[in-house]
Amino acid sequence: MKRITSSLSLTTFAIRKAKVVRDIRFTKLATLVTKTNMKHHKKTRTLGRKTGQRTALLRSLARSLLLSEGITTTIARAKELRPFVEKIISASKQNTVASRREISSRLGGAADVVLKLHGDLAPMFKNRVGGYTRIIRLGRVGKRAIESARIELVSADEK
Repeated sequence: MKRITSSLSLTTFAIRKAKVVRDIRFTKLATLVTKTNMKHHKKTRTLGRKTGQRTALLRSLARSLLLSEGITTTIARAKELRPFVEKIISASKQNTVASRREISSRLGGAADVVLKLHGDLAPMFKNRVGGYTRIIRLGRVGKRAIESARIELVSADEK
């Protein structure tokens, strides 16, 4: 063990030791911060899927909802599907070529859904400003542990 004689060398030794300890603390802190997955400013539900899979799921659910005017799914999927479908219905009320192309691209090229939207659904919701869907909670259905919900289009006469 070294013997330190002057007070100047003692302070430099203490400063060097403090820097090493501080660097170790900061590196530990940095690894802790990078390992946590905090959801700051992330509103969308991931539904346990990657982005492409989630987009495909929403497109499929939207097609089914718009064709049959009501589907049964999980609550999380229904809540995520609602704004997706309502934006599509609002765009279909314009009835232009651009809106048809936009809807077709959002739904992955489903021509039958685009025809039904512009032919049947858009005139039905002509005087309605938003609120085209409703979510009804069904609770736990059957042996499934997940709570189910029914999402359906609101009919034209209801307000």
